[in-house]
Amino acid sequence: MHKSRTSKIITSLTLSLMLGVSLFAGCNIVSRNMDRYYNAVVASYTYENGEKVTINKRELITSFNSFGYQYVQSYGMSEKDAYKETIKRIVDKKLTIREEENACKQENGGQILLAKEKTYLWEQTYDAIKTNIEQYYNDLNHITNPDSEDSSDGAVSQTIFTPNAILVPQTITNPYGDSEVVYTIQVENKIENEVEKYIPWNGSDRDIETENDLNALYNQMTKFVEDNSQYTSALNKYFSDAKKSEEGLKLASDKEAVFKREIKRIYTSIYESFMVTKYSQAHQYSNSSVTLSNLQDLYQSKVVNDYNKYMVEQASGYDDAVLSNVASVNYIKPDSVGTQYFYVSHILAKFSDEDQAKYNEYMKVVNGESKRYTVGQAKQLIEQLYTNLTFPVREKVENEDGTVEWKETGKTKPVSAVMAELKASLETAGDNQYKKAEIFNDFIYKYNQDDGMFNAERNYVIGIDYHTPDEENNLPYTIRSNMVEPFTNAAIKLYDDNKAKIGDIYSDVEDDGLIRTEYGIHIMMYEGRVKNLFEGIGSSFELRGQEIGRLASNEARLKAGESKTIFDSLFDEINKDNSSVFENMNLEFLRSKIKLTFYPDEYKDLYE
Repeated sequence: MHKSRTSKIITSLTLSLMLGVSLFAGCNIVSRNMDRYYNAVVASYTYENGEKVTINKRELITSFNSFGYQYVQSYGMSEKDAYKETIKRIVDKKLTIREEENACKQENGGQILLAKEKTYLWEQTYDAIKTNIEQYYNDLNHITNPDSEDSSDGAVSQTIFTPNAILVPQTITNPYGDSEVVYTIQVENKIENEVEKYIPWNGSDRDIETENDLNALYNQMTKFVEDNSQYTSALNKYFSDAKKSEEGLKLASDKEAVFKREIKRIYTSIYESFMVTKYSQAHQYSNSSVTLSNLQDLYQSKVVNDYNKYMVEQASGYDDAVLSNVASVNYIKPDSVGTQYFYVSHILAKFSDEDQAKYNEYMKVVNGESKRYTVGQAKQLIEQLYTNLTFPVREKVENEDGTVEWKETGKTKPVSAVMAELKASLETAGDNQYKKAEIFNDFIYKYNQDDGMFNAERNYVIGIDYHTPDEENNLPYTIRSNMVEPFTNAAIKLYDDNKAKIGDIYSDVEDDGLIRTEYGIHIMMYEGRVKNLFEGIGSSFELRGQEIGRLASNEARLKAGESKTIFDSLFDEINKDNSSVFENMNLEFLRSKIKLTFYPDEYKDLYE
């Protein structure tokens, strides 16, 4: 089941605490003054006004265990250089947070956080503590895959695309009196601020920086455990680990004091993540400088590069690339020289593990690998498995934060009934092919059991190569597919030698339109050709200004049943790159305003 971004962060917070404990397990520092050891200054930087900021060893250890180790594992740095690079990233984070804090003060009349934001962070911290307690409970009870319990209700999260910019057409009259359409990019300037969609559940404003609200959170946590006594041992283990992580420090060691420090630690991590996210979001679109020329250049370069690769240079791997990752192929060979590729989507009624085992057993008989039954009996038993298949029924739930989930109702529906429901729904779309695809997309989330269809970038691809006869199977063409044979054969029938239209469903009367494979029963829809958006593409291809509107048209959809287009993909790619450039430039500016000093003698024991 879908988990919030914060709960994912909190899992890493628990791991950081545990890593902090284990890091010193083999080090000869037991007799040291741990308070002084952890608080040793490993680096400092000074602003132009003389203000000094220090980074202590505890921050370095926590950050290295969180991300710094990757400099060694993924980039081949020495541990010495990795620790130094980790310090630089800590500084970057602090500079970014300070920059966002100053921006917030200007916007909020001197306050960094609004009352609603303070309450939001208070509740997120409580949720984090609660998640950690639940994780300790799972560990103590050897529940190795708690997510499976969350997902056992069959809930599926659906990513709903909303454009970050739109192409706006304008009709102008040129000096000769002729009308022409020109386009401009309208940036939506949307900032996905979780707080704007957030509704407090505790009923009053909270601020963890105040003693009263810190106490309130601690009391809420203890009440949660009192009301759910099964978590008592988990809370005690949590306390033990939190206390152990502070060994040698001159701190109060009673449970309330330890947990209040743990609350503040988690709050600080959530606050810092929140501020960095605000900074990034605030600049992502407000500093967007994507132009039509950028879009044209990027699209042209992608198309021409692949044209030259596959048509001029005759590079190998074209067919494999289209089948396995069609999104990476920006030029499609024309029918005159290449395979005719097309998209299909489907919904699957899947065999249970038990029925899958039975199916495999019966197929051994059919294939002559077993004599437990006669072939006729085995085929009858297989047909009975298909007859018993049903679809799980999910219902659409639009959450307050704007996300969409399809939650299982506990009900099931016969395959034939789902097919009848689908046909009736498609009739309401009339001749609107894309509406039919959108309807089918909803059916995927409502019924389907093939995880590969959920939130996929593209649909499945099947191809027919009319230039290469399949002599082995006595066919005038060669089929190209990564799918199982019955699925592929049904797709070829549905394609009907390029006569199919978007929104057509497989409806062979011999099998009632139900495709039987080793996985279960499929209902399939045709979703269009894999083809170039423009004709006559060559090495000198140029996208003219008046043609750019096609990048945002229905025919430019990445999937027929969803609204995201080639334009959206191009804009997001350019904007992301531009945002990264801006953030890097801004960080360079912020770095130029400080003087950073390292004290390697204070942390060299970590890598020597």
